[in-house]
Amino acid sequence: MREAGFGEAAIAAARAEAVRSIRLEPFRPHPANLAAVRLFLALQTQWRGVALSTMTEARLLRTGLDYGVVRETAELEQLALSLPDDFRRIRIMEAEAMDAWSQQARRAS
Repeated sequence: MREAGFGEAAIAAARAEAVRSIRLEPFRPHPANLAAVRLFLALQTQWRGVALSTMTEARLLRTGLDYGVVRETAELEQLALSLPDDFRRIRIMEAEAMDAWSQQARRAS
């Protein structure tokens, strides 16, 4: 909107309307996926990344989760995992998150 010439007040009003119009349904994972989803959320700060920069741009490229902390995080969160099934589920969520970030980066370019 900014690039189209809209002022900050119009942008703020549009943003507020968009937030009001969103009706989020509760997120209810299938019971078989519950432990993996909880662990995936607990791992949210455990993404590995590489910083890339040029003279005009800097960005962080996520390369995946740090698998070295998965078991310890599960223990600290007191999650009873069914390895390797739950680990496969975590890797699926990881791949989907990375795909979403990739799409977001392409749209921003």
